[in-house]
Amino acid sequence: MTYLNRNFIGDGYLKKGKNSLNIRIGFKQSIINFPFMWTVFIELAHYCSSPPRFDFAIIKGKKYGQLILETRSYPILNELYKLFVENKVKIIKEELFLFLSPKALAYWIMSDGVSNQYGLTICTDAFTIKEVILLINILKIRYDLNCSLHYLNKRPRIYIKADSMNKLRIILEPFIISFSKYKLQKGKRPIS
Repeated sequence: MTYLNRNFIGDGYLKKGKNSLNIRIGFKQSIINFPFMWTVFIELAHYCSSPPRFDFAIIKGKKYGQLILETRSYPILNELYKLFVENKVKIIKEELFLFLSPKALAYWIMSDGVSNQYGLTICTDAFTIKEVILLINILKIRYDLNCSLHYLNKRPRIYIKADSMNKLRIILEPFIISFSKYKLQKGKRPIS
C-alpha cells in the first residue's frame, strides 16, 4: 500500500492500495484521544467498513496504543489526492482557503492543536516553512486570526496569539467536542 510521506492535514493520510485505482482517507491518534476519534468515525461512518481499530506504534523505542480509522477507497477521494499531492508528495496549496471551513478548522485543531499558556499552537511539523506561512495567511485572511511562525526542533509551527483566542472560540464553538475544549483554554489537558 502507498502512503503519502507527510501527514494529511490534521493527522490524517491519503492511501492507495496495491490493486486499487482509488484513494482512501486514514487517521491515526493516540488511544488517549478516543473521544475525538469516535467523533471522526461518526462523521465518516458511512464511508468506513469498520470502526477505529486498536494497534501499537513504536515511537523512539517506546510502545504506545493508537487508534487507526480508514475509509473505503472511493473515486471521489481521488479529488483530495489531486488537491493535496504533487509528485507523490503531500503539499499545501492556495485552494485550501476554499475548503478550510469552520468545521474543518475545528477538526484540525482537535487533531493537531496544543494549548499554551496564552494561545494555541498547531503542530505543522510535516510541512515546509513556505507551506506553514501559506496556512498562516489562510488563517489570517479567512478568519482574521493573529498568527505567527514558531519553531520546535527546527520544524515550523503555527502559533495563534492570545488576542485571537476569543475569536477562535466563537468560530469553533459549534463544532469542537467537549473532550477537546481544553485546547482553547490556558494550560494543559485536564487530568481525568
